[in-house]
Amino acid sequence: MFGLTLSKPAFYALVVAAVLALAGLGFWRGMAAIDNAREAAVASAIETRDSYWREQIATSNAAAEKERATIAERVIDAEAARGAADAAAADAYEKLRNKNEALPDGDGCGVSAERGGLLDEIR
Repeated sequence: MFGLTLSKPAFYALVVAAVLALAGLGFWRGMAAIDNAREAAVASAIETRDSYWREQIATSNAAAEKERATIAERVIDAEAARGAADAAAADAYEKLRNKNEALPDGDGCGVSAERGGLLDEIR
């Protein structure tokens, strides 16, 4: 056809080279398929791991938020109790102060028995 004539050994060498080239191409494609499968498996494993840890973090965050809410409620209750205690102490102080002012000054030489009796009310 092209006027090209090959000797028998050259023809066999060309056939062997073609077969080796096709085998190399097949090997290369097989390795590429294996590499793609490995990359897909790695991506799947990473996604599984990440979703697990996202779930763990979300659970932990929910528990922490619940604990924060509980603590906030306790703080509000404690502040209300402290406010009531402060008001009661202020009221008791005011009553004691009024009682002290109502007592006569006496001779001004020290604490009178009546004022000493007020000290018992402090405890």
